[in-house]
Amino acid sequence: MGWIQRQIEEIERDRALQLFGLALALANVLTFAFWQFTLPVVEILAPDAVPICWPFFNDCHLVRGLSESALSGLLWGYLAASLVAVVAFASPRFAWLGYWILFALLFYRGFFLFQDYRLRLNQHYMLYWSMFAFLFVPGKRMAIRYLVVLFYFWAGIIKLNPEWISGAALYGESLLLIPDSLISAACIYVVVLELLLIFALLSSRAWWFWATLAQLAMFHLISWGIVGFYYPLLMACILSIFVLERYIQPPLQREKPGTPSLTRGRRVALGVLLGGFFSIQFLPYAYPGDSAITGEGRFFALHMFDAPIECQAVALKTTAGGQQALAPLQARNLSERVHCDPIVFWSMARHICRSNRADPDFVDIGVLVRTRRVGQADWQRVIEIDRFCQIDPAYRAFGHNDWILIDSEPQ
Repeated sequence: MGWIQRQIEEIERDRALQLFGLALALANVLTFAFWQFTLPVVEILAPDAVPICWPFFNDCHLVRGLSESALSGLLWGYLAASLVAVVAFASPRFAWLGYWILFALLFYRGFFLFQDYRLRLNQHYMLYWSMFAFLFVPGKRMAIRYLVVLFYFWAGIIKLNPEWISGAALYGESLLLIPDSLISAACIYVVVLELLLIFALLSSRAWWFWATLAQLAMFHLISWGIVGFYYPLLMACILSIFVLERYIQPPLQREKPGTPSLTRGRRVALGVLLGGFFSIQFLPYAYPGDSAITGEGRFFALHMFDAPIECQAVALKTTAGGQQALAPLQARNLSERVHCDPIVFWSMARHICRSNRADPDFVDIGVLVRTRRVGQADWQRVIEIDRFCQIDPAYRAFGHNDWILIDSEPQ
């Protein structure tokens, strides 16, 4: 508890951190609005919905027994807790209360988020990292700013692919204020912004700082039509740390030798935070095959706009009498980033097995999934399992899943 108390004291002494805590609480309010009005979390987690489990939670269906009315009540409770945190951080006197509510919100939002893989978004990923740094890492002003710069830098790294450069990764959507003829040029400029110019947010020169921040604001505004309201407004909350840090307390006053921001413990904590975030981004590359197709390891890292993927999936249901019929592999509310992920079809197939377990006429299902990048001629078999229910393949979060094919012959 001594470590936690020191984190609270750091926030209580610093009005900029209190206001950033308020911004993080507002980000949770935005999460409620997104789940309530855009991605219907109550519908996704309903008892009769098809569960799409996270790689580390194979049996997520076991915890999905709440009614839609109970889920709705909990979601509104999440909003209420977030609003109380906003009010608490608004007053320096109650910053400690805001801290503990924000701590609780780590688990409250996780209750919804980790029940279904469809809820996985980079927005949640970046908000969790930001909240973790705010709650547990000393030297918060420096730690959070460097972390956010790494968000953008790594987003630029994973955009170094033909689909992003050509604009194909935008799924055919139009960018606000950008004519179609300039889409490719705009995508290239975003890479330059995120890989190079983003470091100007750490500059002591006001011109560099404000020019870069303005470009980020324009980038998020232009992307609004594709990603919706949640991502731009969430990033506005997270980016507020740069303005707060710059004007509530001048950077030179914090960086004199002997100040707490340069103590050994804080340097170590900063290194662990940034090194941990940066290192974990490489994990998807440790898995064989094309992660945009296999989906393996992607939940560890940012994945932004993937290559456009299309897929064909079918389950062949066999009865005791030998009859065969197609069983749909369908689920609602799938985003473009996960709609062809093998874990989606694996979850659907397991749902069919569970739903027919008590049927004496049911024998098994065969599952076939073919995937390709949009524009490619050949299909790649990703899943081909004849007796899926009998085999009941598990999904391993760490290490390659042998039932996900990576070297099948093109079809």
